[in-house]
Amino acid sequence: MLVEKGLALAARYNNQKFEYKFFMLMLRLHPNRDEKITLAKVEHDIIPYFKEHGDFHEYRKALNLVGDYYYKYRAYKSAAEFYKEASLTLINNHDTFKEV
Repeated sequence: MLVEKGLALAARYNNQKFEYKFFMLMLRLHPNRDEKITLAKVEHDIIPYFKEHGDFHEYRKALNLVGDYYYKYRAYKSAAEFYKEASLTLINNHDTFKEV
């Protein structure tokens, strides 16, 4: 599939940003793949990466992705924490988000 090819190319060229973007896209398309491992990667690697690099759009998408996983498994309190952070990011950084 093209997403896997994009992920492989990003890894091959050491493009961390696009590796993470393709990884999150792959999770959206195939949500049941090794969920615990992928959830940990998003929480511990991807979210901090986008926050540190000031990419608030991708940061917010990653937060919502984790929130969706927690919501799916009825961990509503954890889901709410991620959704809240995503909302606060949008409010606090509204100048960086542009209408598409």
